[in-house]
Amino acid sequence: MKNGPTRRRSARVCSAALLAAGLGVATGCSSAFERSFDAGRYDEVVRQFVSDSALHSDPDALYRAALAYATPDHPEYDVERARELLGELLERYPGRGHHREAVALFSLLENASRLERDGARVESELTALRDRIALLEERLAEQESLHAELAGANIALRDSLYRAERVLRVREAQMRALQDELRALKNIDLGTTQDTTRRE
Repeated sequence: MKNGPTRRRSARVCSAALLAAGLGVATGCSSAFERSFDAGRYDEVVRQFVSDSALHSDPDALYRAALAYATPDHPEYDVERARELLGELLERYPGRGHHREAVALFSLLENASRLERDGARVESELTALRDRIALLEERLAEQESLHAELAGANIALRDSLYRAERVLRVREAQMRALQDELRALKNIDLGTTQDTTRRE
């Protein structure tokens, strides 16, 4: 089973308890399975347990295999499998095969699994929040860019308006000058006409 960040963190919670549980297993046996367990070669313990069906009927072997699966930082680390073996041990051999230790370890693994689930949920929520924040930051950047573009457009419009108003004032002045000139011309024409009329 792959070890995710949450699983590795929760696994460290039970390391000390597993070490104490392992030390509590009686030693002095001569089978290869027990020698592998005593030496801490838990990958060999798991392989031997899987390959030898007779060990599945031995409560001590069930407990040792569960410890091997439940020990963090080992290749065969698998909390779910450890819980399965402990559950089988408690169901098939009540009161035997390190019953008290098996109950404590099963409870410990249950709590570790709950912590893993809670940690995974929190990590998922954090990921969703980070994604939401990134999206909002992106939208904010777009709005700021649009605002800058609009501000630039407003400046350009104000400049155009100012130029148009200046041109309008020039044209109005020119129009007034033309009107004044036209009135002057009309006055000249009228004056000339009146003079001619009087002479006739």
